[in-house]
Amino acid sequence: MSLIYNVTIIDDQKEFYSDYKPIIEEILNTNGFAVHVSYIASMEDFEQCILRDQDLFMIDLKFGQEDKGQEFVKLIREKYFIDILFYSSDTNAIQNYRKDPKMQGIYFAEKDEQSGEVDALLKRLLDKMIMKCNSPRSMRGIVMECVSELDETIRAKCMELFQKVERDKHNVIYKKILQLYKKSNDGRNNSLREFFKVEFTKGDLACDEFALQIQPFSISELVEDVTITDSNKNLKVLALIYSAVYGKDDIYHKINSYIDLLSKRNKLAHITQEKEGDNYIFRNKKDPSKTYILTMEESLLLRKTILDLENIFKEIK
Repeated sequence: MSLIYNVTIIDDQKEFYSDYKPIIEEILNTNGFAVHVSYIASMEDFEQCILRDQDLFMIDLKFGQEDKGQEFVKLIREKYFIDILFYSSDTNAIQNYRKDPKMQGIYFAEKDEQSGEVDALLKRLLDKMIMKCNSPRSMRGIVMECVSELDETIRAKCMELFQKVERDKHNVIYKKILQLYKKSNDGRNNSLREFFKVEFTKGDLACDEFALQIQPFSISELVEDVTITDSNKNLKVLALIYSAVYGKDDIYHKINSYIDLLSKRNKLAHITQEKEGDNYIFRNKKDPSKTYILTMEESLLLRKTILDLENIFKEIK
C-alpha cells in the first residue's frame, strides 16, 4: 500500500536507531502514513535488504574507526535513486564527502546535538514527501491504489466470512443479497438474470416473489463478477454476511463508513479540478455548484481513513 513509508537506518550504534525510530513514526503517523523503520548494523545485514521497497536511508559514515558508510551509498546508488541522509560527527569528513562527485544527490548532515542538523534535515525530507503526497495527482493515485487494495480485501473477507455463517441462515443471506441487487437493477442488465437464474425486470415484482425462485449461488463468483457487482455492492454483501455472524456491532457500523471513501474516490476520479489559493476544487460537470474541496486537512483525513479501514478489515476474522 502506498501509504506505507519505509525507512532504514544503517549504523553500528543501535542507540541512534532507538532514538530516531519513535521520531520518524510520530511525524509520519501524525500525517496519515504507516511507517516501518528497519535497522542494519553491518554489510551482512544489508545484503538481506530489498532496496526497491525503501523510501529513505539514514547512513552513518563511521563503523568503528573505519569509514564504511560510503560503501552502502555506492551499493544503493548502483541500482536505485532513493533519498539518503548521510551523517557523521566527523565534520571534516562530511565536508570532504560533500565535494565528492560520486556522492551527488546525497543529503549531508553533521551529527551534532547542539546544531540539531540531523533532526532538521530529516524533518525537511519527510515534510517534502508529505507535501508531494498532498497534491491532487498524488492523492488521486493514493486513493485509487488503496481503494483497489481494500476492494480485494473486502472480496476475500466476503468469501472467508461466509464459511462461518450457519447453514440454516444461508437462504436468509441469499434473499437479502437478491434484494440488494434487485434494488440496484436498471432493467437492462442481462448478466443479473444469468447469474441469479431469476428474471430481473424493472417492474414491481416483490422481492418475496423473487425469493421463491432463489437458488444457492457462489459468494466467491458473485463478488468477483464485474458485470454485476462493484465496490459498493461488495461492501454491502460483506456487511450482510458480517451481521449474520457477529451482529451489528461497532465493526459492522465502521464497515459501512467505507461508502464515504468510495464517494470521495469517485469525485477525485471523475470530476474536473481547478486551483483556488492553496486548495484544489473538484467541480461537478453537470452541476458546478456541487464541489469537493481538497485541502491539506482533507488529504490528511483521506489517508487516516484509509489506514483506519485497512485495520478494521484486518480485524474481521
